Amino acid sequence: MWRVLRNIVPTRKRLWNKGVNCSPFCPRCVGVEETLDHLLRDCPWAKQAWFSSIMGIVWEDNPVGSFVNWFLELIETTPREVVEGVCAVAYAIWRARNRLCFDNKDSVVTDVALFAIQELHEYKCKQQQLGGHAQASASPPSSRIWCPPPSGYYKLNVDAAGADNDWGLAAVIRDDRGMVVAACCKQDKRAWSPEMAETAGLVLGVKLARDLGLWSLCAEADCQTVILKVQTRGACGAYIDLLIQELLCMVPLFSCISFSHVFREANSAAHWLAKRALVSQDEIWLGCTPPCIRSFIASNVLPRSS
Repeated sequence: MWRVLRNIVPTRKRLWNKGVNCSPFCPRCVGVEETLDHLLRDCPWAKQAWFSSIMGIVWEDNPVGSFVNWFLELIETTPREVVEGVCAVAYAIWRARNRLCFDNKDSVVTDVALFAIQELHEYKCKQQQLGGHAQASASPPSSRIWCPPPSGYYKLNVDAAGADNDWGLAAVIRDDRGMVVAACCKQDKRAWSPEMAETAGLVLGVKLARDLGLWSLCAEADCQTVILKVQTRGACGAYIDLLIQELLCMVPLFSCISFSHVFREANSAAHWLAKRALVSQDEIWLGCTPPCIRSFIASNVLPRSS
């Protein structure tokens, strides 16, 4: 990523400006120059790759600022593991672009997401082999594995899944042993953007916790864009602002509440329940586990202490 930080990635536009005999346009977008921002953020294909990846990032249309400035802020404000995940996805997008330009082989976004996971895993293994394990252990706990909340707290995981013009929203609340306290799923047919749907899922989950009187809550979602907006109270525009305002109005009701980003692997239960919502009626479970996510829950339940 050092080339990205110095803005010297050899994009088509940069090469064209230096007199290289090549097209300045994106190989996927007709008539749009391939700048660094377009390559890694603004290209519709790149946006799909980010959302499908382990990061679950949703890029706004016409974002303010450059990708480089966004990444520099990310380095300063987020855990190391999030930065590593962004690096892996950015490299996977760059690799897929080169395969298209030089080998005429296009890549589907799911393959790019899988490649990023593999690269990140290999990096972690090499880091441990080179003696970086002690240093890595000092960073925040992994957000790729579901972890129980502190004793006396509840953990809320939320997600949204889309198909055609429909959205499935889901929320799963577990106690400090990993047992399901409550869960719900809901289908919504509004023409939402992915960011809107993820925010609506977060509102749905916090409302469920509020209605059940679970006042010590750790809320998690795999859409980093939404979590950052909630954490910073940042303006998103139009209807999303209303959803976030609705969410923030509930915050004072809780004795303790936090909002955190996790990788999609740590959000599997909510993710699969959101998919179920696309093909089922609205449902709520109290004190029991939805059948479709029992395997995910069972793998996270802690043994009862003697």
